[in-house]
Amino acid sequence: MTLNINAKEVSLSKYRLERSKQSLEAAKSSKDNNDWFTSNNRLYYAIFHAIRAVLALEKIDFKKHSAVISYFNKNYILTNIFDKSYGKVVNNAYEIRQKSDYEDFYVIDKIKTEDLLKNTEKFLADIDTYLQSKYK
Repeated sequence: MTLNINAKEVSLSKYRLERSKQSLEAAKSSKDNNDWFTSNNRLYYAIFHAIRAVLALEKIDFKKHSAVISYFNKNYILTNIFDKSYGKVVNNAYEIRQKSDYEDFYVIDKIKTEDLLKNTEKFLADIDTYLQSKYK
């Protein structure tokens, strides 16, 4: 995908990437305190902000989280810019966040949290690599 990127898009992308990294650190801290709900919430937002960092370079944004994810899956996962396995990571994080925020008695455990953390870290590393190549 060829992009015509200017300084404004790069600045916004870097800001969103930094928010993503902050959310990841908050997720780790919450996990260390055995707060699985908060950790999973922050992991979702780490992914969400990373995706929006990518979309900033295209000058694309949406009001709904589901639209951001759908666009990313269609234009970055299905086109093999990012590994197809990340589609499941993103969708899983979204589903966990939705259930934990809106369903009564939803239970998330340590094993699922650690799995999502591992996958989120890998996803963010690949997003970071991709973005660094675009910032040049």
